[in-house]
Amino acid sequence: MLHQKKCQVLIISGESGSGKTESAKYLLQQLVYLGKAPNRNLEMKLLQVDKILEIFGNAKKGLHQNSSRFIKFLNVTFTRTGKITGAEISIYLLEDSRVIHHELNETNFHVFQVILHGMAAEGKSENLSQIFKKNYKYLQENGNFSSSSEPQAENVRRFQDLHKGLHLIGFRDEEIFAIYEIIIAILHLGEIEFDIDSENDTCSVLKADELKIVSTLLGISVGDLGVALTSRNVTISGETVLLRNSINHAIITKDSLAKILYNRLFQWIVNQINALLGISCAAYGSTLTIGILDMFGFDSSPTNSLEQLIINTANEQLQYLFNQYIFAWEQQEYMAEGIDIELIRFADNKPVLELLLGHPLGVFTVLEEESHSSLGTDWSLREKLNINLGTNKYYRKSKSNDDLSFEVRHYAGKVCYTLKDFLVKNHGWNSSDLLKLFRYSENDTVRKLCRCILSKTGQLHLVDPTKNMMNDGEEKDSVSQTGRQYTLALQFRSSLAELMTKLLATEPHFIRCIKPNSNNQRNAFDLQKVKNQLRYGGIFECIKIRQVGYSHRFTFVEFLKRYCFLGFSFDERVVADRESCRILLLRLNLDGWSLGKTKVFLRYYHVEYLSKLCEQQIRRIIFVQSCIRRWLARIRLQKGMWMVAKQVVSVQKAAKVWKGHTAKVYVSQRKISDRKRSSWLRIQILGIDEAMGSLDEKSAEEKAAILIQSR
Repeated sequence: MLHQKKCQVLIISGESGSGKTESAKYLLQQLVYLGKAPNRNLEMKLLQVDKILEIFGNAKKGLHQNSSRFIKFLNVTFTRTGKITGAEISIYLLEDSRVIHHELNETNFHVFQVILHGMAAEGKSENLSQIFKKNYKYLQENGNFSSSSEPQAENVRRFQDLHKGLHLIGFRDEEIFAIYEIIIAILHLGEIEFDIDSENDTCSVLKADELKIVSTLLGISVGDLGVALTSRNVTISGETVLLRNSINHAIITKDSLAKILYNRLFQWIVNQINALLGISCAAYGSTLTIGILDMFGFDSSPTNSLEQLIINTANEQLQYLFNQYIFAWEQQEYMAEGIDIELIRFADNKPVLELLLGHPLGVFTVLEEESHSSLGTDWSLREKLNINLGTNKYYRKSKSNDDLSFEVRHYAGKVCYTLKDFLVKNHGWNSSDLLKLFRYSENDTVRKLCRCILSKTGQLHLVDPTKNMMNDGEEKDSVSQTGRQYTLALQFRSSLAELMTKLLATEPHFIRCIKPNSNNQRNAFDLQKVKNQLRYGGIFECIKIRQVGYSHRFTFVEFLKRYCFLGFSFDERVVADRESCRILLLRLNLDGWSLGKTKVFLRYYHVEYLSKLCEQQIRRIIFVQSCIRRWLARIRLQKGMWMVAKQVVSVQKAAKVWKGHTAKVYVSQRKISDRKRSSWLRIQILGIDEAMGSLDEKSAEEKAAILIQSR
């Protein structure tokens, strides 16, 4: 990144349970260590972010205790000198259906058990002590109550880490407590039951205490929540009519509310983290980035539904990107530049992607059409898929007419999917009535969640803060969910397109995680399984093309701009052409390179060697610069000292002149004052003499008078 001055991305892929999440954690730790953030607090925040997302977005799946159930794209930002400044997180395709249902040997998201055990152990449940219970329906496995995959002590420790991490990042106490309240409210939503009214096929809430708990935690009226769950507003001929829900409709509405609350809560937490980390990015700058893509791995369960189809299609798209970047685009470039090289044959999965995502007959296109059809059912979807795709060699329809399944031949193997509830899962549920209700919740966090707008990718976008303070009587559709209800298939296609745009705008680096065995055992190496992963992942072909091909390709201008100082002196005139590149490569004593019409083709070890040379040369340049700066500083210091010395001499000279002048003035003033003083003394003496003389004359006259009188 620092050499090329180009944003990079690390794409981690592999089977479910192969270690992608752990690899992403180690990569983030390494980047934080190498980045040397301007302050230690920022490094600690970045490391805490990964732990928080793991608790909210991961769950147990089979033997895998910590499986990622969403796509996480963590973009770490750097300055041009390589100092880490923050991060930005994007999440896609959270498997929110896990909130209400999960298969055998699977669990709900970690956060539910972590908060339940943690708050009980930490004594933070004083205000919630009346609403804790041991068994929740949303924590069951296929109708059976599941025991936590993690011991209670481990959940308590993770709760402490979660609480400290949220505080460290910058969440306020009231926001953290609101998160806990929403999580517990979701669990109690699952406890709400309905009583059927057989006369008019409507229902009513059976457990009023559970309804009260949920309404209290979410900050809304009990009556309003009960009405929203058991009825809905329908517009008929321009008039809004209140219709009562059937019991099935009410259950779907309740489960839909639980999924919406959790999805929006997760998105809101991510937005808050981005906003808090964005402060450091704005302060220090974010010129370069390194992205880390961590997502759910290729999955083949005993029962595969729409969620698994989305997961495997996303992995199919990443495999296609790998094939195009490593094989197709590279070999096309060889041919265009006139490089003579042996072409490598590779397994192209483009036909599979066209089967799944193509127009107008792809699986997701047909699914979207049936979801918008008023007569669409799972059976009609099956028929359309069989008619349109039955002849495709990568698609295999079920042999039985009573079987709602089909098979797709993915790059990693065959996977059988069941079409049961495909349309229900794809269409979701229109929850505008519930969102309008929660927009005026007394809980600030709940109110913010439901006033945000969902994009096509399912991401939450914050609205203008002034709109959050609107009056209760106002109706603002601009802060509702959206004008239209996006289907899961549309969100998936939009998310995949946005993700691919981000990846193609950077320099990708592919990391393959290999699962050593299927039993999650230590020190067990299944040779055949490892071979299969290397084969379908294209690793063997990648090794071949790296042996005969050129992993790095630069235009003449880029190559000379980056490396010309290694072989040309500063006074040489360098023209960005083929001959200058050839001279530079010869001067650097490189072999095994090739020159095309407009580009230089180098092997991976060439770039490593050139990078080391650059670092050595730059260190030498920096050393010379430091010596020159030291010499210039010494010259400036000596010149400054000489100027100071001259100024001191001038001041001393002026001081001496001033001192001599002052002495003369003092002497003259002293003489004048002495004269004045002597004159004054003479005057005083003369006055005294005259006075004494007058006294003497007076005494003679008195004596004469006395003498005459005596006679």
